[in-house]
Amino acid sequence: MLAASITAINLHARITRAVVTNELSQAEAVLGMVNTDHPRPAPATQVERLIDWLEAHRGDSTWQGEPEQNQLGGISDYQAWLTGPPPLANPPGPDTRLICWEVVLLAAASVGIYSVAQLRTAYAGNKLAGTFALFSSHGRTDIQNDGRSDFAVANQIQAGDAIMIKSTAADFDHVVVAARPDQANLRNIEVLSLWNRGTGGVLGKTLLDNLIIDEVQAIRHARL
Repeated sequence: MLAASITAINLHARITRAVVTNELSQAEAVLGMVNTDHPRPAPATQVERLIDWLEAHRGDSTWQGEPEQNQLGGISDYQAWLTGPPPLANPPGPDTRLICWEVVLLAAASVGIYSVAQLRTAYAGNKLAGTFALFSSHGRTDIQNDGRSDFAVANQIQAGDAIMIKSTAADFDHVVVAARPDQANLRNIEVLSLWNRGTGGVLGKTLLDNLIIDEVQAIRHARL
């Protein structure tokens, strides 16, 4: 069963949690087996809903990085979605091109953390500055690279926090969401990231350790 399911899964252009669940369930049905896809408990808090939304969209979206990132959203599909028909009633599809921080904005709006009006205000001028201000609106903590610990440090990052990785003079260069905190070692925090070394240019899960390169100057985090 597993071999047949893996073959069927690999036929999909994008391998998401929904694809895997569906193919395994179909294989079980063909064999007359009990469906092992047990419903997960409904997320109870806004943070749980945020992480659940991102988890459900693993494998979705196409990362738009350099040089698109330097154009501050000019090439991604995010702005067309934001300024089109009622955005939350018309969610973008799995092939949507997004910059890393845009998937965080999309997820936060989809679960009610941000309003569409707040997203539009953030993109009304300098998109990077506007987004940074929105992410920082409930306060922000900066952890500087002290050159000794290499960010393997104690921290107060919580599940659902936005983590902004700063490598240049910009306010941030990459944004992820903390999925599983580790307050003893920042590098061991599990994050959901649009682009990472494990899943490439789609939304996936990885350790923050895999995103901290030599040029990183600071790790900034904030409650959304």
